[in-house]
Amino acid sequence: MTGYIMKRLAGIVLTVFLVSIVVFLFIYLIPGDPIRLLAPEDATIEVIEAVRAKYGLDRPLPEQYIRWITNALQGDLGKSLRTSQNVTSEIGLRYGKTMRLAVGAILWSSIAGVIMGTWAGTNMQKWQDYIGVTIAVIGQAVPSFWMGMMMILLFGVQLKLLPIVGSDNWRALIMPIFTLGMPVFAAVTR
Repeated sequence: MTGYIMKRLAGIVLTVFLVSIVVFLFIYLIPGDPIRLLAPEDATIEVIEAVRAKYGLDRPLPEQYIRWITNALQGDLGKSLRTSQNVTSEIGLRYGKTMRLAVGAILWSSIAGVIMGTWAGTNMQKWQDYIGVTIAVIGQAVPSFWMGMMMILLFGVQLKLLPIVGSDNWRALIMPIFTLGMPVFAAVTR
């Protein structure tokens, strides 16, 4: 048992390491030069090289990776290129709203999925079973972005029952929570 656990933990560490390398290399895989975003528009080559040196991007890739992963493990994710704010604080500002959406989606989809699955399962080969299966298949087949747009059109634009922007009240969270939870609901129902 201990050997199995150690093997699984080693696999997790290796996976996290490989994912960290891919994430680190994204800056070099995207087209364009990120230093051009940081330097003034009319910057000379010398200014661009100075900005590159300031951020350590003139160093060899392994050295940059070690510095990056060391900072990340200490909670320093750097500064946002768009806002020049700490990335950690930017994430913190949005964390609460993200958790509300995630918890709401998990709760409704799990509870409703168990109820629908139980209802359909206790009525095998009857209309209740067919409705449960149909809803589950549609919930898994329809892309979330499309379902979200259709909900906005129907409940936000046409019927004007729910707001289409904002997160100030519970009504504004209904459509995003429903949309995020629909694939989970369908899977739990099945």
